[in-house]
Amino acid sequence: MSKRSFLAALLAALAPLLAGCESLDAISTDVITRLVPAPPPSDKEIALHRQRFQQERSSPDVRWLLAKAVDTGMTVADVGEAMGEPGKRVPNDTWIKSSGGHYRSSDEVYKWGPDNRGKSYYLVFRDGRLVNFNPGEFDDAS
Repeated sequence: MSKRSFLAALLAALAPLLAGCESLDAISTDVITRLVPAPPPSDKEIALHRQRFQQERSSPDVRWLLAKAVDTGMTVADVGEAMGEPGKRVPNDTWIKSSGGHYRSSDEVYKWGPDNRGKSYYLVFRDGRLVNFNPGEFDDAS
């Protein structure tokens, strides 16, 4: 059982106890919001953000896609499909792999972008799968 699933189950078990405490209503709502994962985005939502990224190179939309449609373990092709374009292999990627994180010399770096603010997004793949990726880093997009 994952940590998130465990916490959601624990919260569900404690909810009846908290329900009778009026002073805890705001706290329990906040806890539920933080522990229970949001439902996955619909295909329509993903398609809308993908289209805006493709057409306008929209920074908020590429960040939304990274936060909501991309996750650790995806293949390069999966990420390309989510983003609406293939990533470009970065041949001289030593600067990324030596900048922190737990990367191996055999890891491969791919780039998406630039967006309309000139930013490119570099993702690292090990054995063809996305590693060391935290969608929360991009979750400022609405």
